[in-house]
Amino acid sequence: MARQLQEQNRQLASEKSELEARLAAQMMEERNRAEQLAGLRTQLEQQQAVLNELKDALTARATEGPERRELADERWVDVADQLRGLGTPIVTDDGRPGIRLAGDILFDPGEVDIEAGAKNLLNRVAREVRSLDSDIVTIVDGHTDSDPLNRVKHLYGDNYGLGMARANSVARLLVSQGVPQNKIITRSFGPDVPVADNETDEGKRRNRRVDITFAFTDSPGISRGSDK
Repeated sequence: MARQLQEQNRQLASEKSELEARLAAQMMEERNRAEQLAGLRTQLEQQQAVLNELKDALTARATEGPERRELADERWVDVADQLRGLGTPIVTDDGRPGIRLAGDILFDPGEVDIEAGAKNLLNRVAREVRSLDSDIVTIVDGHTDSDPLNRVKHLYGDNYGLGMARANSVARLLVSQGVPQNKIITRSFGPDVPVADNETDEGKRRNRRVDITFAFTDSPGISRGSDK
């Protein structure tokens, strides 16, 4: 009887070890799958960011006619070439060059502190801006979507305040990289100048942006945007 019990105990112990080994293997497999899934999710997010940038560039080309893309002064050609690759190229209604930077790349939602990853891009922008002629000023415009502020309303009041705070953040970084402060104009247009439909999430994403454009010091009609 004792031998039978011992044999049963050995068999149970063996089965227990086997089950524990299977469980450990399953847990390891699940952990590997979770890591693979996280890696795939990261790749997907990176690819989506690239696709969003390409979509913005294609949309800009499709919606802006040749007359809108034409630079008003041949002196702007070199400036536009210097800015190439630093953001989505834009040309203002009055023919001045600039770049468009997606707000979701520069800032966390509702925040005005520039993301660490975006600082490298803005440092490159600053390097090009420093090399421009002394009679050129840099204009930093903050734009938002049309959604009213909730969580940060007590900080910025409304979208105009948020847009100005973000424009000022970009300007401060440019100044920290050697761009003369007296050669920078910051403005906020809040939700007043959308480039897409604010009724869709994609449209709102595109409207949240900072546009950096340039003007000669004697250019007429360069206002400071909304003071609301």
